[in-house]
Amino acid sequence: MLVKTIEKPAVLQTKEHRGEVHCLICSHRVPAQVLVDKRGPRVKRGERCTRCGSNLESGCVLALKQAA
Repeated sequence: MLVKTIEKPAVLQTKEHRGEVHCLICSHRVPAQVLVDKRGPRVKRGERCTRCGSNLESGCVLALKQAA
């Protein structure tokens, strides 16, 4: 009798940092929460621009503020 073992998929380790994100609507750098994982930095889901209130999910992460 053959027994198959099913391996659990590896869970991506994500770290949350404060960062600077480019807002596409008002074209300013605004602070936002950024998630960093193996694939790279991404804006946290649901983040809004502090200046115009638009959604920042499609914004580009410009800088991460993290301790050395």
